[in-house]
Amino acid sequence: MPRDFDLTELEIAWLAGLLEGEGSFLRPPPSAPRQPRVCIHMTDEDVVQKVASMLGLQYLHLKDLNPNKWKRTYKLDIKGSRALKVMELVYPHMGKRRRERIDKILHMFKEQPIRAPKLTEAQARDILSLKGLCSAREVAGQFQLSIKTIEKIWKGSRWPQLQGSVEAKRPSPTSIT
Repeated sequence: MPRDFDLTELEIAWLAGLLEGEGSFLRPPPSAPRQPRVCIHMTDEDVVQKVASMLGLQYLHLKDLNPNKWKRTYKLDIKGSRALKVMELVYPHMGKRRRERIDKILHMFKEQPIRAPKLTEAQARDILSLKGLCSAREVAGQFQLSIKTIEKIWKGSRWPQLQGSVEAKRPSPTSIT
């Protein structure tokens, strides 16, 4: 496996142990179908900071909902191709249940690469023609794109040159008899 992270075997094993106990390996949500995730949520800032530093990432401090009862929590989300690389990196050190979970996620992206092929003009026209007829979620699922991408196409911030052409060709509800 190509290693984008400059980690020693000891650091990989430590990371795997942490993820086994405190991590989550998540399939991508429908709104971002190309964004698998590896997440860590915990109250030990030094541990989250160490992982973030090892992987060259930033971590978040989550809002204190009830500081009188709960400790402050910290979160690190690794998304997309970096998450897949972390999964592959720690895989040999994981237990059976985590390996099965990682296998399911990796299998999704062996069949369908993480990088989406470039959207063709014909596809963009098809997406525009569905505006108002289907929800952004439905169109995103159909074209394997994020909801944000669909919304950008519909608003004209992506493929702006198509904005007038598709709507002019779509029949208006009043013109159909």
